[in-house]
Amino acid sequence: LKLIVTNGCRVDSIPGRTLLLDGDGYAASGGPVKAGESSNHITMSAWVKADGPQTDFAGILFMRGDNVAGGLSVTENNGLRYHWDNSGWWWDSGLILPDGEWAHVSLVISPQKAVIYLNGIPATHTAVQLPESLDQPLQIGFDNGDRRFRGQIEEVCVWNTDLTQDQVR
Repeated sequence: LKLIVTNGCRVDSIPGRTLLLDGDGYAASGGPVKAGESSNHITMSAWVKADGPQTDFAGILFMRGDNVAGGLSVTENNGLRYHWDNSGWWWDSGLILPDGEWAHVSLVISPQKAVIYLNGIPATHTAVQLPESLDQPLQIGFDNGDRRFRGQIEEVCVWNTDLTQDQVR
């Protein structure tokens, strides 16, 4: 069996269930991402469909607590951003989440960089990414305060490794 990796991400043609978010609600994992552990080798990904402009820094996939703040968010002009170990939130990825269309997004954290992918296209922030505590639940569609995503999110995945571009695709 030979596996061929292509450059395309496309929407699954099989209808399923999706998390529909109106800007008020969100979902969260039932427990910590990885209780008692810290890491700077992690990948978070999901299929998302934005519904209009977002609240600035609305969380897509986020962990936040006393000892952690990390995840993938979107700005009010639908720019994709990340936050890790109290850093990175100011970096502009240049990637814009399309409005009203399904898109695959990923955040890959490794010791020397953070990479955000939009439909397999990377934007890389070369900077030290320190280990972050993984002792909080994963919040889906929410970061903090009023930072709530409006749209749909599905097929959320979290890996305890920093996936390559081919693996993300």
